[in-house]
Amino acid sequence: MATNDKFPTTDTGLATYLITEGFPVLSIDFSKPRFEFSFQDSPEIRVHSDSYIAGRAQTDPASFLRVNKKL
Repeated sequence: MATNDKFPTTDTGLATYLITEGFPVLSIDFSKPRFEFSFQDSPEIRVHSDSYIAGRAQTDPASFLRVNKKL
């Protein structure tokens, strides 16, 4: 999933969660049918991503909704 020190995702929910957890977006590719969000790759971002995908992630719902609306 990650290439060249970047952690890309087309999952808007995952991107929203990562932003609420303090991971800044490096870029957003709007040219694809599903926008691709790129983050700096790290072991920590992979742990958060795995938790989100497994349904174990917890975050502030108000922050999540606010960021999700902006994306």
